Order: sequence, then C-alpha cells, then structure tokens
Amino acid sequence: NMIHNVNSKEQKLVSGNLVFIKPEDVHSLENYSESIAGYFNLAFSEDIFEDILQCFNLGFLKQQIFDLSMPPIVMLSSIEIESIKQRYEKLNYIC
Repeated sequence: NMIHNVNSKEQKLVSGNLVFIKPEDVHSLENYSESIAGYFNLAFSEDIFEDILQCFNLGFLKQQIFDLSMPPIVMLSSIEIESIKQRYEKLNYIC
C-alpha cells in the first residue's frame, strides 16, 4: 500500500491500481505498509495517449481526464497485472 502525493493532495493506492498522471502533475510515492511495495512507471507522450484513446474509441475522455484535479485510478485484475509485468520485464531485457 502506498500514498501517492499529487499536487499537494494524497491518494491511497493499493495493489492493482493504475494511475494516470498528467504531464503537469507534481507527484511522489510513499510506502505506508510494513511490506515492500513496488510499482511500474509506464510513461508515454500525450500523442501516444491520444492514439490509445482513439484506438478504443474513447477520444471523448481525454478532456475529462485532463480536467480532473486528481489523477483517475483504475483497478487492474491479477491477470492484467501479470500481463503488464511480463511485458515490462521483456522490455527491460531487450533494452
């Protein structure tokens, strides 16, 4: 479990949370549990973000997301987490 400090406010994060950080957000993470916490940082440009939204026919969401004062959080399933983890590790191996 982690505290996500964003723009002088706090969000509590748990395992499986996917957080969308906007380019202008000032943020940091703190572990507030006794166990080791980890996270993946998947960074991409605003152009790629727009392409992703368009690919899934969700272009209308961009302005809604950018208008939020706090980053939106999505809960991923354990299968989705494992898939991202495997792909991330594969990228690290290639690079």
